[in-house]
Formats: sequence, C-alpha cells, structure tokens
Amino acid sequence: MRLLPGDPSRYLKALREDTSHFDVQGLRFGDNRAYRFPIDEFYIPLTTVSGGEPMPLLEAVGAHRNLFVVGDPGSGKSTFLKRLAFQLCDAYEAGGLLPVRIEAAVLANFIAKGEGPADVCSPDWIPVYLGAQCGENNRGLEADYFRAMLKAGKCHVLIDGMDETPDEP
Repeated sequence: MRLLPGDPSRYLKALREDTSHFDVQGLRFGDNRAYRFPIDEFYIPLTTVSGGEPMPLLEAVGAHRNLFVVGDPGSGKSTFLKRLAFQLCDAYEAGGLLPVRIEAAVLANFIAKGEGPADVCSPDWIPVYLGAQCGENNRGLEADYFRAMLKAGKCHVLIDGMDETPDEP
C-alpha cells in the first residue's frame, strides 16, 4: 500500500548500491581505490541476548520494534546497519517496511543549516532531511512522502553514528 504518489524504486536502488559492499579503509589498489567486498561476504553475524538466550542481532531486529545497538568503536555496529539496510531493501520489495538509513552526523549538519522545523530536536527533521537528500540525488521522493510513510509506521529507520554527532541536534 502506497500512502502518497511516489515511486521509491530509484531511492531503493541507490540504498541497495550504497549498502551492497564494504570498503576496507587503509587497503588500497594502485590507483588509490579502497578494496571493496560484497556486504554478504564481509559481514560477520553479531549476537545479542534476549530473554537470557543468545540471539543473532538480525533476528533481534524482527523481534523488537525499537533496538539500540551499543558497542566499542570497530565492533561492527555500522557494518551491521549497512547489512541490515541491504537486506531490508529486498524485504521491502516483498511487502516489508521501507528502509531508511541515516548517518547521524550528516543529519546534524543538515539541521545546522536551519532549513526545517524551528525545534532542532523535532523528529519532523527526518522527512525534511530525507526529502532534501532525494532531491539532491534525483531519487524521486519528497519530504511529504517520507512524512506520510513514517507517520503510518511504514518505515524501518536505521540511524548510524549517534556518538559521532557534535551536539544535541
């Protein structure tokens, strides 16, 4: 069911391409490109504990509406979210929620420009930001589309790098 006219195919294609691989920083080809590995081959499954029992983190996402992943730098949080976003693109095509992947530092920089709600802590910034990103990258969706999808609970929101933002927004 689509809530507003809009075809998310360009958005999903770009998200799938962005999350389909992992670039290993520090390992470079002769022309200075990073080594790139398919995310399915590079991702090492993480586990958590739910109800006292170990559970694959990818399963925990399906079992819990809200999930906050905490770990040391380099422990795989960002790679996990990238792998999850990649998987959710296929799930959307099969009737699942629209995956929305946001890098917190990029969102904070967007908020700092002040081209949205007056309250810098308002969740209304998310559809404004997503619409602006789609506009800049010719992905065919606007803020109103994301606003309607978010309000209807039709999005799976993944926010990466909460510890990498410079301030409250």
